[in-house]
This record gives sequence, C-alpha cells and structure tokens, in this order.
Amino acid sequence: MTIAQQVVQTDPTGIFHAADSTAAVEARAPGYRAAVLVSEAFKQNGSVLRLTPFRPKALYLSFYGIGSAAIRGAALRVMHEAGLNALVIDIKGDRGLIAYRTGIRLAQKVGAQRVITIPDLPALLRSLHQ
Repeated sequence: MTIAQQVVQTDPTGIFHAADSTAAVEARAPGYRAAVLVSEAFKQNGSVLRLTPFRPKALYLSFYGIGSAAIRGAALRVMHEAGLNALVIDIKGDRGLIAYRTGIRLAQKVGAQRVITIPDLPALLRSLHQ
C-alpha cells in the first residue's frame, strides 16, 4: 500500500498504520486490481479499501505481430469478442531485437535496432489503453 508516495506494509489481516492521514491511499496486491481512495473518501468508507479480484486472460503478440496494424487489429477484435483483458507484447524479439527506438547506445551498437516494429511506443500504448 502507498500513502503520500511512501510504501506501508499491512499486517496479515490488511490493517496498517500511517502518520499522514490526509494523503490518498493506494493499494495493490497480486491477483487484485489496484485501487485508490482520497483521504476523505477513505475515512467516509470506514477506513476500508476493498480490492477487486482480477484474473488476467491474455493474448500474446510477437515482436512482429505488435508492429503489424492488421495483426494487431485482428488480435484486439479477438480480445474484445472473447472477453480477454490483457495483451502480452514481446518488445524484445527472440534474436535480441528491440521493437522500439531506444537511446541505449549498447542496443544500437550490437544491432538490436536493425528492425523497428513499433515506431511510436507511447502512441501505441495510448491506443491500446483506449
């Protein structure tokens, strides 16, 4: 759990103590969706923040698959139709190629930038989130 950008551990029952009672409370745990409550909402909710269980159901796209608009579009349609909720993206291929432009000199030196399948990673991620 995070309060005012400081990590706070809960006890085994989920109870915690924090010095800053005015900050937002953010909680995350394996197998659950992350949740955030601002201080007032947290207090009004009886100081309880319930996490929603989350079971990922994913589709995988390879280094080349994510770079192809046709394959990516087909995969997103399958995800929508099948009710999937996650997409696994291989951004470093089996042969060490990195799918997006990086400023890491070593990647350029060893040839990991020979093939770029994701020309604009931030734009791709924004579109996938939508």
